[in-house]
Amino acid sequence: HALSSSGTYRDTLVNHFGCDSFISLQLVVKPISITNSQASICGNQTYSFHHQLLNHSGVYYDTLQNYLGCDSLLVLHLQVLPTTSSVISESVCSNRPYHFNQLVIDSSGIFHDTILNYLGCDSFITLNLTMYPEHPRVTNVLGKLTAFGSGYDQLYWLNCDTKSFVSSANPYDVNESGNYAVVVKQGNCSDTSACINVDISCYLEATPNPAKDEMTIKIKCGDKAFHVLLTDVLGRTLMYDEIENVGQFTLYRNGLSSGIYFLYLSNEHFVQMVKKVMWE
Repeated sequence: HALSSSGTYRDTLVNHFGCDSFISLQLVVKPISITNSQASICGNQTYSFHHQLLNHSGVYYDTLQNYLGCDSLLVLHLQVLPTTSSVISESVCSNRPYHFNQLVIDSSGIFHDTILNYLGCDSFITLNLTMYPEHPRVTNVLGKLTAFGSGYDQLYWLNCDTKSFVSSANPYDVNESGNYAVVVKQGNCSDTSACINVDISCYLEATPNPAKDEMTIKIKCGDKAFHVLLTDVLGRTLMYDEIENVGQFTLYRNGLSSGIYFLYLSNEHFVQMVKKVMWE
């Protein structure tokens, strides 16, 4: 018989003498135990269940021994909750900072943040932000102002001293020394560069030019310090120095090959002067 309940069981057999052999069995059936548990995790997490790392919803089983030495069946009901993601595309004026959760953004780009969704799991947010027009950059070469940037369809030069618009040309040839800025517009958005000083009385002279071993560089453009840059025709920098409050200095050849070079000078007002020089 297959027995599954506690109790006293008897049977009679024949012993080796051919007589009855009475058998009595006292059977104790110890209980097994079953433990049910429930758990939930987010889709980007794992759940450790007795040497298993789980990340899919389902019912999982494992068997241990209980305190009686019998099977202890563990049943896990696992629910995996989804994460979420979203993409936001925005176009805003560049002169108005954009607030993205805890960030204050002042330039175009792709930005990421993570918050909790309605299930308590990660919600991944991607922001594609376009700020227009691009903040303009201005160069000044001997009184010729040039604006660089993108994302605008209108451009005006502003005389910062008189607060008046003077031109919409780009580049703009300044005809009066002063402080100037450029204003760029796209739709209802606008942005303005910093004011820069333009002194159209500035000049740069190199003598002799061409020269053999050295030449004298004369500058007239206020009494500020100048940054000096010498490049070859490919734009490679061959010399960089700062000249303090002088009207002239000597430029030495220092082993340079014969040919054409360009001498750039700029001061704190962004006044750039360019001179083509030649070594024989």
